[in-house]
Amino acid sequence: MMLCNPHNPVGTVYTRTELEKIGDFCSQNNLFICSDEIHAQLVIDGCEKHIPIASINADLSNRTVTLMSLNKVFNISGVGLGWCICSNPDIRKKIVRMVDHQSIYPNIIAYEATCAALDDGDAWRSELLEYLWGNQLLIRNWLRNRSDFFWALSPATYLAWLRCDKGYTQNQFLNNGVALMSGKDFGGDEYSNFFRLNYALPKQQLMKALSKIELACQAKN
Repeated sequence: MMLCNPHNPVGTVYTRTELEKIGDFCSQNNLFICSDEIHAQLVIDGCEKHIPIASINADLSNRTVTLMSLNKVFNISGVGLGWCICSNPDIRKKIVRMVDHQSIYPNIIAYEATCAALDDGDAWRSELLEYLWGNQLLIRNWLRNRSDFFWALSPATYLAWLRCDKGYTQNQFLNNGVALMSGKDFGGDEYSNFFRLNYALPKQQLMKALSKIELACQAKN
């Protein structure tokens, strides 16, 4: 089972009860879990808490490979370093063999950047989460004056999963200078009325982006 926790693009932070139900299903059906938890450090709603699914119980730990990285939260994706956590020795041996056959390995800059973030990045991360929360509130205030967009609760990530039922297209937004990612990229035509907006940017730039979205909507109308 492929799991994304917290979820991208929806921003869901799964509760312990939800993870237990997922875990029970996997245990009953003898499924292994690959859990992408790269957004674990980006829970911006202080009332929520990220829970690794492998921490639920020993059985789930034994059947889970957890993928982690600081690339998203510290915006260092270019260095290309991530890691996996796996308590099952048999699976871990297979992973080691697979990694050994890769042709690209992280360089010294990637290790130094990741270690610096781990050792000294807490204060910066706290400021980031506060800033992202402010950006999320800005978008929510903007949405109050619009009936054509809807955004469900999104306690994690810096990605707004906007639903729009007015027939707007990705190209319409592009033609007006803002690049929203089409929901089609996340599940085909049935998600064509969704758009993903990255709001990890300066507030002034975010305000410009929202204004350009408005212009695109007016052009459609």
